[in-house]
Amino acid sequence: MPNAAAGTDKMADALDQAALLEELRPRLHRLAVHLVGRQHADDGLQEALTAIHRALPGFRGESAPATFCHRIAVRTLVRWRQRLAATTSGARAETDPDELADQRDGPLATLTREEQRRRVQAELARLPAPYRDALVLRSLDGMSYQEIADTLDVPLGTIKSRIAAGSALLAERLRPLEEA
Repeated sequence: MPNAAAGTDKMADALDQAALLEELRPRLHRLAVHLVGRQHADDGLQEALTAIHRALPGFRGESAPATFCHRIAVRTLVRWRQRLAATTSGARAETDPDELADQRDGPLATLTREEQRRRVQAELARLPAPYRDALVLRSLDGMSYQEIADTLDVPLGTIKSRIAAGSALLAERLRPLEEA
């Protein structure tokens, strides 16, 4: 009988893991789009989900399961991006503006907003990776500074300076957009 009980526990754990990964999938996909680009997001996400699946048995409960999974995903996606850069030009795909447009506005307002979003995405993609990673995790994923530091395995002060420097650089690059 002990084998049947152990088998049932393993099945329950597997179902819990599957539910957790399914719950996190949309958030992780958005993260992948921002870290590796739309063109490679699905492949990067699959790589991240595989890494999470392999790491979950080692989860010790020192953080929330979602934080643990997110940390693994970020590290996996950053490595994925580095491999892409080594094998390609490292160019990132821009966000598809059709997905971002609010259909309630008129065509001119939608076009202007799409143009602004494309520009912001392009400038964000041009930022050095350490700045971009910290900004994406803070602004687009809503992580705290401490969560970002833990996720990227970087001191808290470094994260704060990367976010400040990245924000300033992004603002400087977008200033001509505001003046237009």
